[in-house]
Amino acid sequence: MPYPHYGNQGGTPGASIRAGDNKLIQFFDDNHVELYNLKEDIGEDHNLSQTETEERDELLQNLNSWLEKVEAKIPKPNLDYEKELKNKDFQLNNFFTNSPILLIALRASGRFSVK
Repeated sequence: MPYPHYGNQGGTPGASIRAGDNKLIQFFDDNHVELYNLKEDIGEDHNLSQTETEERDELLQNLNSWLEKVEAKIPKPNLDYEKELKNKDFQLNNFFTNSPILLIALRASGRFSVK
């Protein structure tokens, strides 16, 4: 099952597959995987991906085949994020500098402070 976005409770983009007692999770941010035996470890505390490599590789292959088959949309890193963020900060600062009435209202509301 794909989870292609960031959640408001800390979830990150990824996908998971379950086969028998095993569950594999692939995280799209850094492509690392985690493998758990849910029968023995329902809390997913003991990642078996480094010791159960054969099971890991089989489940990962099955997951990636399924994602391709259903044409799942996999998020890609935005390499321009820092540049865009700096540009937005500049635009926001410029907007406030040129909007004294809005700036006064925001200061009065306690939602904005100027250093």
